[in-house]
Amino acid sequence: MNYRLPRTSVDSLAKATEERLIREKLAAARDVEMSDQAILDHLDKMARSKIWWIDTNSQGRNARPAADIATQRLHLAALVKARDLLKKGSGNATESGG
Repeated sequence: MNYRLPRTSVDSLAKATEERLIREKLAAARDVEMSDQAILDHLDKMARSKIWWIDTNSQGRNARPAADIATQRLHLAALVKARDLLKKGSGNATESGG
């Protein structure tokens, strides 16, 4: 049974503060100057790192829960798709792989 406590005004204030901070951090990230190639390079590095994380943490004695692995696989898919979209948008979509 999923029992959730009722939301309070403190919960609402904390959530509003968190959302404001997230908006500020996202806005600051948007202000960083980067070329399309630099963005592609960083997306590629992030995807490669995610691949290693998944491989390292999906099996063995210290394996993470299946739900964590599934979430990371979705994150990897989003990174790869964002990279492919940027390449396609920049007219450089000749390569779809890593």
